[in-house]
Amino acid sequence: MQQLSQIMCSRAPGRWRTLAVLCLAVVGALAQGSRLRSRQRDAVEYTFVVLENGGNAALPGWDVYDTRGPGTLASEPEPGGKDNRVVVFRPEDGTSACGFRLTLPEDQQGCCKLQWRMKFTSRYTIYVQCETSAGKVYVQYAPGDEAHSFVEDRYSRHALGGETGMWKWATVRRDIQADLWAADPEIELQAVHAIMVRGSGMVDDIRVYDYRDQDHDLLPDAFEEQRKLNPKDANDATPRLIEQVIELTAPAQGKGEPKDGQRKSRKAKRQRYRVVLNAAERQGLETYFEERLGKRLAQAPKPEKGRVYHVRLRAGGEIVGRLEKFAAGRITLRTQHGTLVMPIHRVSRQDTLSLFPREAARQMAMRDVQKRVNRLVESKIEAAEAVAEQPVVTPAVLPDAPVVPAEDGVETAEETQEPPPVLRVATRVGRPKYDVRRAPTPAGIKPVLQAFAEWLKTQHRRVGGRVGIRLYAKEQNGNVVLYLVMAPTFLAQDYDLRHRMAVGIQQFWAFRCQGMGVADLNSAHLVMVSPEGRVVGGSRPDDPADVWVAE
Repeated sequence: MQQLSQIMCSRAPGRWRTLAVLCLAVVGALAQGSRLRSRQRDAVEYTFVVLENGGNAALPGWDVYDTRGPGTLASEPEPGGKDNRVVVFRPEDGTSACGFRLTLPEDQQGCCKLQWRMKFTSRYTIYVQCETSAGKVYVQYAPGDEAHSFVEDRYSRHALGGETGMWKWATVRRDIQADLWAADPEIELQAVHAIMVRGSGMVDDIRVYDYRDQDHDLLPDAFEEQRKLNPKDANDATPRLIEQVIELTAPAQGKGEPKDGQRKSRKAKRQRYRVVLNAAERQGLETYFEERLGKRLAQAPKPEKGRVYHVRLRAGGEIVGRLEKFAAGRITLRTQHGTLVMPIHRVSRQDTLSLFPREAARQMAMRDVQKRVNRLVESKIEAAEAVAEQPVVTPAVLPDAPVVPAEDGVETAEETQEPPPVLRVATRVGRPKYDVRRAPTPAGIKPVLQAFAEWLKTQHRRVGGRVGIRLYAKEQNGNVVLYLVMAPTFLAQDYDLRHRMAVGIQQFWAFRCQGMGVADLNSAHLVMVSPEGRVVGGSRPDDPADVWVAE
């Protein structure tokens, strides 16, 4: 973790500048009424969320965003359908001048596989508004057979083939990340903000799917393995196979439950494990993070000084102002009422990614690391499971080994084999509820807490000052939470310095938890506590890497 403790902004006086250099680790539900559902059919595990099914006549989240042409939208019974409602788009002139939009909630992050049913009576275009590592990009779908194109670095255009969705119902599933990669192999999806429609027709059953799919070809890895296909080769996906996957993962009877009498898979649900990484593997992840951070930071679009921004707030509402200055932790806006300094933790998640490029780059680099560590852990689990499945040969059936005399002066050494990694069963992770009351640290967390304490002592000795005065850790709902009581001298520092240091502390803790098999990067939380017992910063419960500090 040496690299993680050597990078810090230099805008801090004296010893606190040095402490910053030593501490920072370089700066990175759904629609209302929707419900997360997990299923397993034919050994394929998948999760889906219904974003829209036309059932709510009020159509929450929908609006007419382009009024160059008049139009209406409504929830109506599907023509010829039984007890099913759909969203109907009616541009009055029958063209695409009117635009309809479904805005997704702020916490709709990382959406990858999107599916919808549609039937149009005119030419249509469907846009998926994405926040990416390259800024805002629209993934665009339309009927036809034109080749993919990328226009003005903002629209990734894809043809759905022939008259798909024209005059008769069609179900489409797309991997948004794969469609972005067709435009730019380095671009990474961060969030999906909205789905927009132009055209006259109907849409139903807009859903998000999630399942293991290493090559992003829409075919689940388990589905491909059953058919002797390569889960890492996207070229083996065919339209017919994709249709089979859509049918396989379609909730029976519209309820997400198996049909009556349908046989459930007898394959046992795979256990979740945490695996300890060795020192070289931990160092490799930290080095990889540094590399990815540099690349992501070079790609991240910079905010434009002098431009008017509509900044949405986490607490709701927005502020309109001209950007005068931006830094890692704060932006300065010139509003009609004067100059306003806005700290990063008050800005919505979407605008954080566009107004704070260093934070956006850090988050993307952390996701890159998590992908790599997932592959590493998976290979270790497979190796350990393979060893566990081998038959045990008892000494009673072992043949007598011949005795071979050793040569004079030569010591014989037994052939050593690296033992398989110890698999630690991991509990399902939910949102933790922070509780600052002191409690004994569980035995399984003590080694990583001790490693963190030694690191913190080293920083104190180097700078001659203290950041924290007490620490303990808890396991809460599958997460590992570090509670760090902050020193008064730390709490007296400037906001920017405290925020940068808090990010670095959380990141150091997360890497240590991941490396020692206690928690992964997405479940290692930090809670900063004042000596009086008040929470003064740390992770947000829904995202441990999203760090804040009190103003």
